[in-house]
Amino acid sequence: MKDPPAIQENVEYDSKTGMYVLTERVGGKDVRPPTYMTYEDYLKYTEKQERDAYFKERASAVNLVEDKSLIPPIQVKKQFFDRLFGGSKIEIKPQGYVDMTLGFNIQKTANPNIPIRNRKTGGFDFDMHININVIGKIGDKLQLGVKYNTQSGFAFDNTVKIGYTGDQDDIIKVIEAGNVSLPLQTRLITGSQTLFGVKTQFQFGRLTWTTVLSHNNRRKKPW
Repeated sequence: MKDPPAIQENVEYDSKTGMYVLTERVGGKDVRPPTYMTYEDYLKYTEKQERDAYFKERASAVNLVEDKSLIPPIQVKKQFFDRLFGGSKIEIKPQGYVDMTLGFNIQKTANPNIPIRNRKTGGFDFDMHININVIGKIGDKLQLGVKYNTQSGFAFDNTVKIGYTGDQDDIIKVIEAGNVSLPLQTRLITGSQTLFGVKTQFQFGRLTWTTVLSHNNRRKKPW
């Protein structure tokens, strides 16, 4: 366990003995016997202190990046937000990267039959790769998810979905728009997982009603 913050460490050099003296005090009184170190021991001590501080700083930076989103949460103090979405906090967490490549191609042809001005041709070569994943949330009921990758092989790999989830006692249980699925609890007819449209689910007592209006999105992405 770490020492409490009230303990103050101090290192002093004793010119008479040529030793470094490490003391730990609280209110000007020693809480432990002094530690005597040679010059080599003092170098190892300072190296360990700096190394521990460095890794602690790196760990704090990593945790800050993972915990903190690029866009800070927005707090909306409206009662209808709390009633409709189960909260007034808006969060948007984008993840991913954009890779851009910019170059220039030049081609020179030593053909005497071609005019001199046409023997040298060139142009810019531009390429971009986007891979992003955005997760949004309003309160506890409304969620937004966007996944887009320019190098995906099929169109259904890129998804956009907005979902609303009601409480246990609400009639409206689920409202989804975008990439939806239709799982069926039977082995005779399999449900589809690559639909694009609107899905709703209502509950009236023990009756659950699910409706899907969509089209199949399982096709290869055009190049």
